[in-house]
Amino acid sequence: MGLLETSLRVKHCLHSLVCASLLFLYLLIGAIIVFAAFALFAYQRYLFSPRGGNAMVKLWDSLVEHLDWNGDGRVIDIGCGSGPVAIRVAKKYPDAKVMGLDYWGKVWEYSKAKCEMNARIEKGDNRVSFQKGECDKASFR
Repeated sequence: MGLLETSLRVKHCLHSLVCASLLFLYLLIGAIIVFAAFALFAYQRYLFSPRGGNAMVKLWDSLVEHLDWNGDGRVIDIGCGSGPVAIRVAKKYPDAKVMGLDYWGKVWEYSKAKCEMNARIEKGDNRVSFQKGECDKASFR
């Protein structure tokens, strides 16, 4: 084996080592990014959970607390989901009539029953109603 062949083999080995090192680095960076994304998702889920920061409940409470309304008449919670904001409004304003409106799709009966159950649990069921509909097609009279 001559000097030239040995030099080429060393060069090839170094090239392979550099390529393997770069591949490892890219995979490591990718794994760190995936782990960071997972950690962020887990932390955000924790912040919104009742055991964590309860951020969603704080948002709902803040929304109702800063509602610039005297409580007379009617209010509509468009896109009410399971009804937490509509129920909070009904509890804060005892003279108000509150309607939660959402398009729950094919699970309408289940979703309406869940909203009504939530209202009963929160003691706001006699002043809040829930209807299926789309806000651009609903009658608000």
